[in-house]
Parts: sequence; structure tokens; C-alpha cells
Amino acid sequence: MATSRETTAAEAPVLVLWTGYRAGPWAVRSLRRAGHRVVAAHDAGRGSGGRSAAAPRPLRYPPPDADPEGFAAAVAAICRREGVRAVLPVSEAVTRGLALGTREEDLGGARIVGPDARQYAALCDKARLPASCASAGVDHPEQTVVGADGARAGDWPPLPSVVKPAGSSEHLPGVPAAARVETEGERRRVLDVFARAGVEAVVQEFVEGRPWLVHCVRRRDGFAAVALPVSTTWPRGVGTSSVSRPAPAPEPLDAVARGVLDLVGYVGPACMNVIERRGRFLLHDVNLRLAASVAASIHAGLDIPAEGVAAVLGLPAGPAPPDRPDVLYVRTDGEVAATLAAVRAGRFGPAGRMARELARCWVSPRAVLDPAPLDPFWLWSLAEAPAVRALRRARDRIRPGAGA
Repeated sequence: MATSRETTAAEAPVLVLWTGYRAGPWAVRSLRRAGHRVVAAHDAGRGSGGRSAAAPRPLRYPPPDADPEGFAAAVAAICRREGVRAVLPVSEAVTRGLALGTREEDLGGARIVGPDARQYAALCDKARLPASCASAGVDHPEQTVVGADGARAGDWPPLPSVVKPAGSSEHLPGVPAAARVETEGERRRVLDVFARAGVEAVVQEFVEGRPWLVHCVRRRDGFAAVALPVSTTWPRGVGTSSVSRPAPAPEPLDAVARGVLDLVGYVGPACMNVIERRGRFLLHDVNLRLAASVAASIHAGLDIPAEGVAAVLGLPAGPAPPDRPDVLYVRTDGEVAATLAAVRAGRFGPAGRMARELARCWVSPRAVLDPAPLDPFWLWSLAEAPAVRALRRARDRIRPGAGA
């Protein structure tokens, strides 16, 4: 009987939950290359989103935040019907929904390629992460937690600070994913926004230093990581990585990632945000799922979606990554948005430089533009959302209150 990884993997259908840009299409393609049969699904609350050339007709499931019971029942039904052996969450909402509201025994034998409730709480809850870092011997920025009622748990960290939700920022309309504040007044105004939304906030010192993103996979018997020193973020200053060059993880950075995953015994894919300040690496965010920029590590030679599934199912690791030429990862939508923001602000010099750099990346064999600028599914999604909003406004003008 054949025992190759490809043959073994072909017997392991994988359900990919959340197939939208940027990570979704890469996850689907990665798993198919590894020999898996892929069942693709996307959040029903996102309209026709989630479609791509990799998954043009994804199945739909109820939004895990709005309908957790319906989400759990839908995932269980898909797993049993399709004979799924592994469930790979891609979005934060799905990762949280599976960790906190889904039992593997309800999935017909399928394994979740993500955290359990204890692991999620220890590393993904920003209010609890400092204690986990202390237990793992890992540095973390100073921070305090502010409840939705305004109650503060500890002293204020130094200004400038970053204010962000203690949990995921997904599905929190009107609440910033992260906001830099320079003064006590700015801090108070941003926290008022969180309080009105009923959202617990973390106020964290703004660490001046070199930002890194770590993409990694922990197996029971090993660990692999790719580091991305971040050149640019979107939004600038406090956003997620937008331009980066994957590289082997420096040993101290590798130790940070290993340390917190070893602490909770997590097996699977993860991504982390770390700031290097005067030779020390401060961990400030952990996601126990694929990074949105997973294409960067795939092109650098670490196929994290396939390796993460293999780690959880106990399949053999893939071959050692080949030597790759220098890769430049560019988040297309972020850099286009940054260019347009500069134009709106009348900063035509920087806007021109960014536009020229994007054009050079488009024709460079080293650059990975994600999503691809001429991907018809992505271009349609860009046009679709404004069109839908315009139709709703027109409907509401004709039938006042229809959108209530």
C-alpha cells in the first residue's frame, strides 16, 4: 500500500472556513497542492464574498459572532456530510467560534487546526497575554485594561500609547482596530468610543523599534518559522504589515514564538507581532491561525496551511524548503489605500513615489502582490460593495426606513 504523504493526505478532506482575501485563496491552493480534497466555505453574512479562482462557489455558514449555535451546527453538518478530517479556520471570528463553541466530538471525527478554549484565552485575549508572556519568560509592552464601564485595571502606560480591543476587532463597527494616542485627552476620547460600543479596551505603550511578523507552525516534535521584518503597515503606524521581506527568524525571535506556544502546548499554525527594541523582542499580539499575509511565508518556502494541517493530523512534515530568491511581499489593497490617502491629503510627492513602487513591484519576479491586481474576483469585490451600498441608499430614499 502506498504510504506517500500525497496518498495519505488525499484521504484527509479539509474544510477551509473563510475563503476571502487575503489568506483564504492561498490556504485552498496550498492544501490542494499537498493532495487534500478541499471543502471551501465562507461567512453567509459577507454577501457574495469569499469567492476567488481557488474557490468560486464556497459553501455558506452563519456568522459565528452573530449566530454561534447556527455556526456550530452548520460546521458539524458539513463535516459529517463531506467526511472532513480537518477544519482549518482562517478568520479570527471563526477561530474564536471554533475554540469557544465547538467540540471536536460533534464534528464526526474531524480535528480542528486551531486552539482550544484554554489556549485561545491564554494567548489571543490581549488582556491575559501579559501574564502568559511572563510565565513563558517573554517580554511584553506595558499595558492596562479598561472595561466597557471605564474601570481601569492598573496604571496608565506611558504616552504615546495604542488603544485596541481586548479581543478581536472583527465585527466591531465604529471601533478602531488600533489607535495611537499622544495625549491624555486623545486617550480619553478614543476610550469613550470603546465605552459607547460596550467593548473592553487595552491601552498599551507604543514601542519604538523594529516591527516583526512571525509566521510559524508548531508540531509535537518540531517547530518552523519565517520572520517578516515589516517595512510598512496599513494604516500607517498602528496597522497590520503591508510591505515585508520574509527571512529566517533570528534565534531570539524564534525563541519568543516557541516559548508562548510551548507554554500552552499548542499544535498548528500561528502568527505573532513582535517589536524589537534595543535588542529585546517584545511580543504584543498572537493569532493562533494563518496570517492574512500567509502568501509571504509560502513564497519563502514554508507552506504553513499544509504544514499546519499535517501537524494536527500527525502526517509527515513536507520536504525541507528549497532555497528561494529574495521575496518582497506587498499588500495590494493596503498600498493602494495609502496612495489614495496621500492624494486626498494633497501629499502628491509621497503618493507618486508609492504609485511608482507599486508599478515596479507589479513587473518584478521577486514581488508577491496580494491580492493580484488583475484578479477578476477581487476587482469585482471592490466594485460590488460600493454598488450594494448605493442601491441600499436608493432603496431607502424610495422607501424610508426600509433599511432599519
